[in-house]
Order: sequence, then C-alpha cells, then structure tokens
Amino acid sequence: MQQRIAVYDDLLRALQVMGTIDDKTPKNRVLYAMWLLETKQLCLGFDLQQECSFVNITEVLLQVFENDIEIYWMAKGFHVLSEEIREEMGMLLDLTETILEKEDNGIYIHLKQCDILPGLPLAKWYSSFFSGVLSELALIRIWDKICGRSNKIVIFVFIEIMRTLRRRVLRCMDLKSLLECIDSVSGSTLIVLVTKAQECLPQIKDEQETADMIVNKAIELWQQNKGHKEYNIPKQLN
Repeated sequence: MQQRIAVYDDLLRALQVMGTIDDKTPKNRVLYAMWLLETKQLCLGFDLQQECSFVNITEVLLQVFENDIEIYWMAKGFHVLSEEIREEMGMLLDLTETILEKEDNGIYIHLKQCDILPGLPLAKWYSSFFSGVLSELALIRIWDKICGRSNKIVIFVFIEIMRTLRRRVLRCMDLKSLLECIDSVSGSTLIVLVTKAQECLPQIKDEQETADMIVNKAIELWQQNKGHKEYNIPKQLN
C-alpha cells in the first residue's frame, strides 16, 4: 500500500508542476491525467475533457468509494477489463443481434426496420460497463460479473433495457427518439443528438428500482444462456 501511495503522490505532484491540473480540475479528470502520465500517453495540449471509458468508470467508482488511491488502482484494473471487451467488440455486437432476435424478435425487427441498431452506441456502453446509464449500486453487480470475465453480461443488460422499455421502444422510429426514450427514464433534460450518438450519456441511473430490475433480469437471462455453445465467444488465437 505504501508503494501505491508513493506512486499516486508522485503522479499527482508531477501533474501539478506541469500545470496539467489545478484545484478546479474534476477528480475523475485528475485520475485520468494520472493514468495517462503513468502509461506515457500524456502529451502537450492533451484534451482531458474528451469522453473515454476510463473517465466514465472512474466517475462511478468515485460515487461508491472514498479512498482516492484505491479508486485509482481499481480504475486501472477496470480499464484493463474494458480493453478486453474492446478486443471482443466485434463478436459481442454480432452476438447482441443474435440474442436479441431470439429473446425479443419484435424489438429486433423494429430496430432493424428503422435502421436503429447500427447507430446505437453499444461499443461505448459495453466498454464502459454502462457507466452513466444505470445507477451506481446496480452497476456494481454488473461489474462483479465483469471481474469474473463474464463479458457477455453486457449484452443481456442491453437486451433487458430494451425489454423493460419495450412499449416505448416500439414507438421510436429513429435513433434520436430511442436515445431520448432511454434518457427520459431519469427525467433528465439532456438533448441527445443523433450525430453525436457515440458521445451521449443516456441515463436510467436516477431510477434505482428500474435499474435494479434491469440488472436482476439481465443476470437471470445471462445465467440461462451462458451454457449455450452458440453464444460462446471463441478464444482469440495466439
């Protein structure tokens, strides 16, 4: 632990000396800058405000835990898991369509006919483990599965979000209306633009009961399907 404290303090001090951060820099951005510096990715003029899974994950951890040093190390660990999901993203997206078609053909057909599926920010949601989409307490249960390398759980979370909002989803005729539908569950006034779908942060997180129900159903559905060979993600060849 002492070594982690020393590394944390050194990184923080270096960023302060460099003028990269100050007292007004949000904590999740500070931790992001520390990670960039530690991994030698921080360059002059780097925009710390850009969206990335590390920042989104860190924001959730800051809401749940109090020790900044432990949060930083947890964020680094989750980022490794996020990169693993990115490597599997092509297969995860293909499986998403396959499983959605099986579990709710009506939603699948509707999303296909309206050409909504290709525009959904699934890569962002999956790689950030739905940070900013569901409540922090619900997310922890999903992340527990991710830590066990059960990456497919993200597919079932998405499917259960669609099924929970089914009647509203079937009334959405384009990507913008669907993203607004997801966002509206929290009562947020955020306007989601279709052209910036990859940057959106639709939220159900203020509806704890809804989030818990989605996670419960997602875990149940994942458990029902995890033994099916057709849903297995093949191992990458060395």
